[in-house]
Amino acid sequence: MEQPIRILIVEDNVIIADDMQSMLEEIGYEIVDNVIVYEQAEEVLKTQQVDLVLIDIILASDKTGIDLGKHIRENYDIPFIFVTSNSDRATVENAKTVKPNGYLVKPFTTSVLWSSISAKDSFKEFKIM
Repeated sequence: MEQPIRILIVEDNVIIADDMQSMLEEIGYEIVDNVIVYEQAEEVLKTQQVDLVLIDIILASDKTGIDLGKHIRENYDIPFIFVTSNSDRATVENAKTVKPNGYLVKPFTTSVLWSSISAKDSFKEFKIM
C-alpha cells in the first residue's frame, strides 16, 4: 500500500485551517501539522517528513507565506502551493518570485483543493525542475 501524501498546512485562520485539514483527511491525505506562523512551519520542516506545504500568504507574524515559500525553495526539495484570499496583481506577481507549485484562491471546494494537489499523474514527480 502506498504511503499517503504528508501535508503541512500553514494558515493563520484556525477555522479555515481546520476546514482544509478535514477536507484533506477526507480524501486520504495525512496532515503532518497545522500551524499559524512562519516559525512554527520552519520547525516542522526541520523535524518532520513533509511531502507538500499549503501556505497562506498572510500569516500571524512578521514573516509572510511568501517568506516561507522562499525558505522552502532555498532549503528543501518540497513542493508548496499558496492558498490565499489575495488574488490582486501585486500579490500574485510577488508570489511568483518564489516559484510556487500552485496558487489556490479561497474559498474553494474539496474537489478544487484535490485537483490542485493532484495536478500531475504522480505527486512524487510534482517538483520544480
